[in-house]
Amino acid sequence: MNTFTINIALLITVIASLIHVANCASDIYVAHTQRISSVQFQPPIIEHYLDTVNAKSVIYCVAACNKHDLCRTCDYDSSTKQCRLFESLGSTGTLIPSIPTSSVFILNYCLQKTNNYDLSTIYSEPDYICTPALPGQSMTVYDAFQKLIVANNNVPLPLAERDVYMSSNGFYTSSSDSSAIRHYGYNGQLITAYPYSSSLSCINYNPKINTFIVCPYNIPRLETQLFNPNTSITMSQQNISTVGPPFYSYYDTNRLYISYRSSASPITIHLINGTKILTADSQSTGSFTPFTLWQSQLVFGTGNSISLFNLNGTYQSSWSYNFSSVVSLIGFIQHDYAGRRYFNDYNTNPSNKGVYIYNQNSTFYTVLNRACVWTCAIKITKRNITLVSLQSPSSSLYYYNF
Repeated sequence: MNTFTINIALLITVIASLIHVANCASDIYVAHTQRISSVQFQPPIIEHYLDTVNAKSVIYCVAACNKHDLCRTCDYDSSTKQCRLFESLGSTGTLIPSIPTSSVFILNYCLQKTNNYDLSTIYSEPDYICTPALPGQSMTVYDAFQKLIVANNNVPLPLAERDVYMSSNGFYTSSSDSSAIRHYGYNGQLITAYPYSSSLSCINYNPKINTFIVCPYNIPRLETQLFNPNTSITMSQQNISTVGPPFYSYYDTNRLYISYRSSASPITIHLINGTKILTADSQSTGSFTPFTLWQSQLVFGTGNSISLFNLNGTYQSSWSYNFSSVVSLIGFIQHDYAGRRYFNDYNTNPSNKGVYIYNQNSTFYTVLNRACVWTCAIKITKRNITLVSLQSPSSSLYYYNF
């Protein structure tokens, strides 16, 4: 692979000119862009794929990524003019060997040394949060989330919301009041309410085909719902029978992974049509157990420990976290674009506060002092941090603008 650094001064000048010509207002600060030739990018999770656009040249592709509020990596095929945008940092994904006309571009917004053409990084993610909204500056993870707490900007959400799925265009919630699946912007404004007649718990969403995967509350099945994006009317529905009432589900391209409310059921693995093909090892057994996927592994939380499985459900390893306070049960697990790991204490007592933030190597960053009884979700864009906290007696969206 041929790896080199683009002349960043020239790159920024060209990007700025292109954006000006297109009459688009956008941040144009890019501290450092690395090009890796003859490869394609594979993100660590499917949610980090953002979009595919046509671009006249590599510069237009990098400009499109720079303009997008979530994009930090892109790849470009000069023969097809296809430009794919990804939320992930380049270091979190996988480089797949490809044809000579394909290249990956990694955007780095962290502060750099510029004297004597030395582009070595002073700050780097995931230990710092770097954004073009703060050109030439970087914040530690601790400082960034403390600003979120101090700002105390919040938008109330309906108490009936039970689960949340973060996407590239906002977040979706399931509801226990048998009324709707709701789509919100990251500012907390309701965009669309999809009518739904069942009380729901978990929710997952595939934006490419506008299909929801939801768990009817305490019923042994999943439901997939295809909605018309223009009318919000259900176009088709498929019921998938399960071994018990699901607690959490995850959709990854062509497979469904399901954990259960009952302590007697390990994770089951299904084709997207619902056919059960595998049962994970017994270490995935537990009641009300969340999990997620990251870099071709199932990350499963139970008690105060994390267990790792391969995508066929084979147990690999586990470790316990040294929490600053007693955690009775991990309630959600999430990774952001830089691989930072978030989880909470799933507890019915609202006084038990805390969203715990760790690095992939288990380095502890901070506890976000916000009650999160049912579940939470976090999104860091180039402009702000958003926390969705679903709990009793109230649910809210919290945000901090850089």
